[in-house]
Amino acid sequence: MGFFYSVVSPHMTEYTESLARKIGLIDALLFFVIWSCAGFISAAHPWGALPVIVFLLVPASALVGWRGAAFVRLILAGAASLRRAVIEGFGWGAAFVFAIWLWGAASSAFAAGGVLDGLSPFQAEFWYAVSVTLLPALGIGGVLGALHGMALFFLNRWLVRVNPPLNPDAPPNGGAQVALNADRLQCLGNRPTR
Repeated sequence: MGFFYSVVSPHMTEYTESLARKIGLIDALLFFVIWSCAGFISAAHPWGALPVIVFLLVPASALVGWRGAAFVRLILAGAASLRRAVIEGFGWGAAFVFAIWLWGAASSAFAAGGVLDGLSPFQAEFWYAVSVTLLPALGIGGVLGALHGMALFFLNRWLVRVNPPLNPDAPPNGGAQVALNADRLQCLGNRPTR
């Protein structure tokens, strides 16, 4: 199973799917509010952070919400771990920064100006510009993604724990254990298992 693969059962109950969406929305809103406040506080004038919030923070919040919902499904399936959250966070953080860098470089190239003007991928100067601008940004984005992955792992695990199903007799994994136990009893001729 790859690091970016999410476990989604076709038989996922309404409760688990609803909980995954709800916690993913909480993750996205929390991410958006915290980083919006940081942007507004650090901006030179109040509206200076608005373009960054609209063009970068909204898509990043959507990514955080999507990954949060997917990770809640992993938590409910018992396949989540802190290591996986950190590695996925690093990968998605670096991928998001790469997309932003590529968008900025493409905008500069199409505008016939900027850092990469007149450079070709066959020149050493191009790779120097990439190593000076992209590699540190990828590292920073990856570390920030890993930290967010770690923090949201603990938050999501806690949120799953404090949101029990409405039917307290229902198993937390959506009935799979009940079906497994019924199959075992049927295979054993209705004899109780140890």
